[in-house]
Parts: sequence; C-alpha cells; structure tokens
Amino acid sequence: KAAGAAWVESTNYFKIVVPAASSGTANSLANPGVILGDLGEVKTMYAGDLQGQLWKFDFTEGLNSANISNNKIIKTTSGVKKPLFTAKTSAGVAQPITIAPLITTAKRSGVMVIFGTGKFVEQTDSSSSGTQSIYSVWDNGGTNATDYGLTRSSLQQQTASETVSAVNITTSAFTLGTATGEKRGAYFDLPNGRERIAVSGEQGLSTVTLNSIIP
Repeated sequence: KAAGAAWVESTNYFKIVVPAASSGTANSLANPGVILGDLGEVKTMYAGDLQGQLWKFDFTEGLNSANISNNKIIKTTSGVKKPLFTAKTSAGVAQPITIAPLITTAKRSGVMVIFGTGKFVEQTDSSSSGTQSIYSVWDNGGTNATDYGLTRSSLQQQTASETVSAVNITTSAFTLGTATGEKRGAYFDLPNGRERIAVSGEQGLSTVTLNSIIP
C-alpha cells in the first residue's frame, strides 16, 4: 500500500480465522512453519493450536479477499474448515502444539511436517502431566477429503522406551503413501509422563532436532 494509506481489512491486510475443536477449552495458534517461493514469498504455512489441530494455509492461488472468502486458503469439506492433522493421545486426549513445525522434503512428493506436542506457558504447566508425542506427517499436496483430517491412526507408531541411562526408539518399517496399508507418516510417544516439546527445533541438511523438557 502507499505509505500514507490506511490499513483496510480484506483490502491490504487479511484475517484468517481457524475454528477451535472445542468451544469450552482455551485455544490459540502457535507460530507457523513456512515454505518460501523463489522470490522469498510465503507459499504455504503450517501452524498448530492448543487443541492439537495442525492447520495448513495454502497461498499458492494468491492472497486476496476472494480466495479467503471462498475458503481457498484453508481446506474445507462441505464448507467446514478442516485441519491437516489432529494430535491426540491413544486415549483421545488433545495434545497442544506450541512450536513452529519443521518442514522437509519427502522422497516421493510433497513435504513432511515434523513437530512435537506439549505446553509450557502457564504456571500450572510446571506440574502438569500427560502423554506428549513427536509426529512426522506427510502432506502430499492432495485435495481429496482423505488428504485432510488425518489422525494418529493414519501414521505408523514407533516405540520409545526409557531406561536409566537412555531412551531407546524401536522403529517399525512402513510404506509412505495413500493406498490401503500405507501410512502418511510416523509418530512416537515420549516415554516420560511429564516430558514435552515446547521449544522450537532446528533443521539441518539431513536431520531434524527437537529438544524436550521435563519440568
């Protein structure tokens, strides 16, 4: 906009609202992980919320009021906005996402969105407990209903066990894909009931590093 022009919503700035999974629980959106284009422009963003929903914001069709009002930024099914993935424990308890996801290329196509769950922002978090996890979710770029609304049942479980001196991770092989029997990524539960991922990670050339904390 021109330097002296006023900011006008839906004209030179835009607000994109994502729904809470539960209206009775506090919610907020964490910092996003981004995919940049050749000119440094944001093409795609991934961000999680306190209710475990991982949202994808797709700007490849252009950021303008028509695309936002027509729900082209966030995937919808029958007009309802859908997260790419929802993080819940095996017991169905929502796991908060408070870090920016890390995004890596996948071997076949699309990207892997990697993040951990856990919260350490409120005073009560210092004594809270509950199973938290690390997830790697494959976004294949598809637009079918089955390409969104993924859950841990869509992923291959890996097993982490704690000993006196180390945490051992036992891996289970799987085929990445969308066909029957194939998985959309992997996850493992952190073995300590109070352990959580509440600090943003780092991405190397061939590695992703996430730091956990135990209050």
